[in-house]
Amino acid sequence: MITLYHYSLPFEKIFRSASAGYTHREGLIITYGDPDLGLFSAEAAPLPGFSTESFSEIKTKAQTAARNFHTLLKREPDLPLFNSFLEDLNSYPSLQFAFSSITLSLLISKKKAPEWFATRFSPAKTVQINDVIGVMQPDEFHRSMTNSIKLGFKTIKVKCPYPFGELPPLLRYYSQKYPDLRFRLDANQSWPDHALDEFPELFEHIPIEYVEEPNNSMKSGVWPPGLPVAFDESIGNLDELKGVLAEDPDCFVVIKPSLYGNIFALSETILRYRSMGSKVIFSTLLESAVGRNTILLLATTLGDSDLAHGLNTGKLFKKDLLPPDHTFTDSPAVACDPINFKIPVPDDPRLKTLITIY
Repeated sequence: MITLYHYSLPFEKIFRSASAGYTHREGLIITYGDPDLGLFSAEAAPLPGFSTESFSEIKTKAQTAARNFHTLLKREPDLPLFNSFLEDLNSYPSLQFAFSSITLSLLISKKKAPEWFATRFSPAKTVQINDVIGVMQPDEFHRSMTNSIKLGFKTIKVKCPYPFGELPPLLRYYSQKYPDLRFRLDANQSWPDHALDEFPELFEHIPIEYVEEPNNSMKSGVWPPGLPVAFDESIGNLDELKGVLAEDPDCFVVIKPSLYGNIFALSETILRYRSMGSKVIFSTLLESAVGRNTILLLATTLGDSDLAHGLNTGKLFKKDLLPPDHTFTDSPAVACDPINFKIPVPDDPRLKTLITIY
């Protein structure tokens, strides 16, 4: 049995993209019930301003895809058949992400996980998580930074538009007071070229892990010495990801899996170019706890185990779809057991049933 649900989660504060502001996060929860293995759940939730498809588009397509998926499951399919089904959803990465998530969970439960999953990783790992601090006045910045440190975060991502203002001395103060802290600067493509030359001196002796998307002409291997760079939204698909990983083995890459779609194709790409997950960071697209749990699994099995991952976005919602022990909100680290991994099925009255297929 497959059921599609629609959800709409209110944000604590208005979420603003480059083009608009949003009060709610919309998406689909897809559940599959196996008579022997129980219930599985996954999420498809394109984000306006980031995703190539809209929610209204996937809402229509998901019903046809769910019927095809249900028919496929009756055949005891192998991974090549699943991949063939997923290829038909190439124009809908968020649906690919959801159906490949359920597929991976099923294969894990049946002890038929792909070789990369089954042979490479220990039974349980702890994943580090970074916190995020936005653009704010110094007093508010101090309060937010103090709270992050109190919660135990060791890696903090800081929004850093140009001009830098008082940010360098603020970060220097906290790095001297708390030597274990590391910072990530999210430039959001706002830095002019001359800011790249100013960076080394202004941020000297501050433990900057990387600068995310310094400007809108991101290109591999052309950065000034001393400027560690992370690619994120400038990579739009798997082919572009392959290009960056092949051309620049030293760069950091931030991966939002639901933008790439098929988890199996994504894993093959990462392992081909970064076999040990070096400098690969996983991040959310503001999914609910259902989607974030899938991303936690990918961070555990494919991401850099020495780096923190961007999973602390549940705090943006007034209330999530899963109980607090499955949201890992405001947690600087979370344990994940890939071998016994299974996402709880949400039991929330806010979920509205769209269709059930028997």
